Amino acid sequence: MISKLLRVVRLGLPEDEIFRRLAAATLLSSFGQGLFLACSAIFYVRIVGLTAAEVGAGLAAGTLFGMLGSIPIARLSDRRDPRSIILALALGESVLLVSLLAVRSMVGFAAVVCMLLLATRSNSAVRNALIARAVAPERRVHLKAYQRVVYNVSFSAGTAVAAIPLALGTRPAFAAALLGSGVAAASAGVVTRKLPGAQLCGPPVERGQSAIRNFQYLRVAILCGLLSARMSILTVAVPLWVTGHTALAPWTASALIFLNTILAIALQVPASRGADDVPGSRRMVRLGAVVMLPACLLFALVGRVGTVAALLAALAAIVLFTLGEIWTSAGAWGLSFGLADPSAPGDYQAVFALGVGVGAVVGPVLATKVAVDMGILGWGLVGLFFVVAGVWAHRAVPSVRVPEVSTAP
Repeated sequence: MISKLLRVVRLGLPEDEIFRRLAAATLLSSFGQGLFLACSAIFYVRIVGLTAAEVGAGLAAGTLFGMLGSIPIARLSDRRDPRSIILALALGESVLLVSLLAVRSMVGFAAVVCMLLLATRSNSAVRNALIARAVAPERRVHLKAYQRVVYNVSFSAGTAVAAIPLALGTRPAFAAALLGSGVAAASAGVVTRKLPGAQLCGPPVERGQSAIRNFQYLRVAILCGLLSARMSILTVAVPLWVTGHTALAPWTASALIFLNTILAIALQVPASRGADDVPGSRRMVRLGAVVMLPACLLFALVGRVGTVAALLAALAAIVLFTLGEIWTSAGAWGLSFGLADPSAPGDYQAVFALGVGVGAVVGPVLATKVAVDMGILGWGLVGLFFVVAGVWAHRAVPSVRVPEVSTAP
């Protein structure tokens, strides 16, 4: 399956070695993530013997530890070759995935998960720093769009393969899944380490202001991170709303999420054009946020009309929602690169990722307490939330712009 996916990626990418290798690394790592995440919760409860509350507490602690711990590791990539750091993190992730088989208690689970999420979040930040150093400014969002497409395809393939250990339900089956995830992570690190480019390991340059102390950059990062709360709306609010408050069949919720994935795969690259510089990125963030409002209003309408009208409204809503997702993502990528200090891409990418963490905290609250519990009013408030965050991010950008410096040959 991996070899077939690799051939698909090679057919869709331009003739650029950096693009190809980074896409291949994304394909490998996302396949492993899909395989692992699809069956990890069941593994923790049925095989390790933890309660759902213990799993939730351990993952929450690991998320916080990973978010904060990734900053110093990402900063290291500003002084060292990021390819070597990514390889070390990938190998560490591989070992930690397999070591989950040895977990027998809540303490051991929390310890391993904290280190695992530290490795994965640090790896993500350093990969973005590598893109900032290896790819010309006008091509970075283009690459990120390709990577998102590859991620969606390969992650879906990984979740499909996870059906095997889930169906078998045995310890050896889950062990095979963890081993496969570890091999995928390590392979992605090896592919990235072979990336060409002498500019990735040049001498250190004089650093500017630390990202965590650049409050204007931090504000933009948090606002863009709040827009990422849209994922909780899609994966939590939409299923709960469709199954509990509309005339649609329960399977419609799964079909809508599937349609979102297909549209994102088809439209991510072409719809991301225009976010290649800071002015274009700020406009795209605002456009994507504004589109979220009619999408949310249509979702609200689904709960007030008959079956046929509800289905049409749901389809229109998911199309608009997907466009908003694509545009806000592309705009955020452009701002994360374009507003960063070119001398410290690792530091700035790690701090920008903190905003995504904020969105991950806010998202479930918006999805459950506002959209679902408050009904039509709640959906309207969620749409306004996205508009305010996007417009505020758009207005915040001019005062924080840092001139883009190309580090690519």
